[in-house]
Amino acid sequence: MNRPQAPHWLSSVASAAGLQLALPATPDLATLRRAWIEVVKACKVPEERFLERVAGHFRIGVADMSTWDPQAVRLIPEPVARKYGILAISFTNTTVVVASSDPSNRMALQEIVAQSGRQPVFLLVSPSRMDGAMERAYAPARAPKNALQTLVAQVASSDFQVVTSSGTGLFTTFDLQDPTVVKLSDIILHQAVRYRATEIHVEPGRDNERVRYRIDGVLQHVVDLPAAAHIRLAARLKSVAFDRPGHDPKDGFPIHTPEGEGRTGHLLTTPTPEGELISIRLIAQDEIPTLDSLNFGGPEGKKIRELLRRRDGLILVTGPARAGTTSFIYACLHAL
Repeated sequence: MNRPQAPHWLSSVASAAGLQLALPATPDLATLRRAWIEVVKACKVPEERFLERVAGHFRIGVADMSTWDPQAVRLIPEPVARKYGILAISFTNTTVVVASSDPSNRMALQEIVAQSGRQPVFLLVSPSRMDGAMERAYAPARAPKNALQTLVAQVASSDFQVVTSSGTGLFTTFDLQDPTVVKLSDIILHQAVRYRATEIHVEPGRDNERVRYRIDGVLQHVVDLPAAAHIRLAARLKSVAFDRPGHDPKDGFPIHTPEGEGRTGHLLTTPTPEGELISIRLIAQDEIPTLDSLNFGGPEGKKIRELLRRRDGLILVTGPARAGTTSFIYACLHAL
């Protein structure tokens, strides 16, 4: 026999204020917004006071929506965030701090864990403040993507072509300095540095070709590429990496953003059945990784430091390629 679901907490607050409010146990976001306004009016208190009382009931804090960590925001995709009215504002290796107007929503909790791989720590925010904060938080992620999509379309439709070494005549002309190709490659390189990516992948495919960044060990989609745009972007990146008079390609090529951030890129080409895969590994020459900078500052960091202080034994560092094992080893050596 199924137990009847307990009423939503907002219904209970409304009832205590003398307002009869029919609210499902798990209301959708639009219903929650409307109910929130009615309940605040019925309670006859300023919204700030209402927030404090509700936060006290849940034993959580009230969110400060004036600032957030952009890397935390990217842990939860925008469609998921908008569906549940949640915004990730900071994170650690094991937890993510999430602003929400409904911290009792179990579906939202499960989605946060699934998307971020971390346990949520909720803070309370009103639906009205959440709407504005979410728009500002996700706008930077949309703008570069829209700019990239526009440039990709321009590159794919431009009338210049690539000259092949086979001389088959399939391609007739190519200008590596074409403004659209130059701008597209620059945005992809600079954005990767800003996002602190460790790799850029320009990947071929049978159905769709794409650009992806490796951020925090995970490959993340950036933009899809038509076949023509893939060929031209790959040619431009190889020209930037290899056609530098007086420089050995093995030393890499410099990447500097307009803000002054810099990385050294090392480009590798790999033939695949679908086409040529371009991968660029980004290295910060002047940054020496430390256990603290890699977020080993808690119990794990304490245990690692205890192991490093031992005079004998062996520490095995394992993990998939590009997962950060080399950075971890350098951090351990730095600790020594």
